[in-house]
Amino acid sequence: MSRHPPLTPEEIQKIKQLRDSSQLTGYEIAKEIGRSKSVVYKYLRVKAEPNWTDEEVSILTEGYLKRWPVAKIARRLKRRTPRAVVIKMCRHRKKVRANPDIKKAEHLLNLAFAAGLSPGRAIQRIRTCDVYAKMKMESENIYDL
Repeated sequence: MSRHPPLTPEEIQKIKQLRDSSQLTGYEIAKEIGRSKSVVYKYLRVKAEPNWTDEEVSILTEGYLKRWPVAKIARRLKRRTPRAVVIKMCRHRKKVRANPDIKKAEHLLNLAFAAGLSPGRAIQRIRTCDVYAKMKMESENIYDL
């Protein structure tokens, strides 16, 4: 149980007003309302902006594939710090690597590249041959045995 009483509706309203009306930090807002900075930061963190948008993830992926420095990717994203970009890159890579469908697609692309096809041609061949669907059917049939 907390030693301090929870934020009152008036304090919450004041935090919202101070956050929206000016560029005050959480520490400055805490001084203004007479509460500790940890209480204010805890409230602000709960009400923070939504997670990464699809557009931000695509910019991150594009920058990663083009081997841009993290600072450049962060500048392109505008509201993300370089550290946030690094953390998202690590988590995104883990998610992609854990997906078996992506691993199969990567394997097919590597085979096509080894055969000397350009990236566009490789994807086109994979789509026209419908190899990916055949691989999926084969893997499902293996489990039926």
